[in-house]
Amino acid sequence: SALFARADGQARYAPFIIADKVVGHILASSVGMALFERERSGRGCSGNIFARNDLSFAAAHGLEMTFSSRNLVYGNTLEGNAICGIWGGYARDSEIVDNDFRGNGGAGYGLERGGANLEHAQRVRIMRNRFADEPVSVHFWTDADEGLRRLPWTKANGAGAADNMVLDNSFTRIAAPIELRGALHTLVGGHRWIECP
Repeated sequence: SALFARADGQARYAPFIIADKVVGHILASSVGMALFERERSGRGCSGNIFARNDLSFAAAHGLEMTFSSRNLVYGNTLEGNAICGIWGGYARDSEIVDNDFRGNGGAGYGLERGGANLEHAQRVRIMRNRFADEPVSVHFWTDADEGLRRLPWTKANGAGAADNMVLDNSFTRIAAPIELRGALHTLVGGHRWIECP
């Protein structure tokens, strides 16, 4: 508003939302660099920390960490995302810790719906999160996915959900808190169940 005051003496907001344009530019640049890195190295954008963000009300996923590894998702709010709070297809060696998931998956379909959906994920730890009012909270699965199995990344890093942990979470009003389909060697325990069928 100070820029407009300099121009004509009257402080007012810009006629467009500058923050949205700046965030859009940064997001587009970040996605472009991640795609470039994936193409160059055959690996996803990895080693990220997502901490204390509001990742809510997205048209699809609150956070997508597909084909990446060594990510920490900590202390975030993921609410009302249409398909799921976190989509982690083929994620590796990551932690999803101390987040609040509420009401995600209202427009989800098939296997992808709810809090955290992790197709072919390996060595992912989901711990001390709070899940409420979702069709499914944590879902690990393996499916055929023949097209993706032929990609360089999958050939280098493998396929199939395995060696994951789901520990010390709370589930409130969830019909299916945890679903495991073809998920090998998954450690599950220490949960709190509130008003779950």
